[in-house]
Amino acid sequence: MNIARYDHTSSVLPNGKVLVTGGHDGSAYLHSTE
Repeated sequence: MNIARYDHTSSVLPNGKVLVTGGHDGSAYLHSTE
């Protein structure tokens, strides 16, 4: 990941890749997807 995060949501896509979205970086909530 480009940004360390916790309390995120992740899903395995049909092609086997993992989509990670949201979470917190220790100082702010993240609204990005990786």
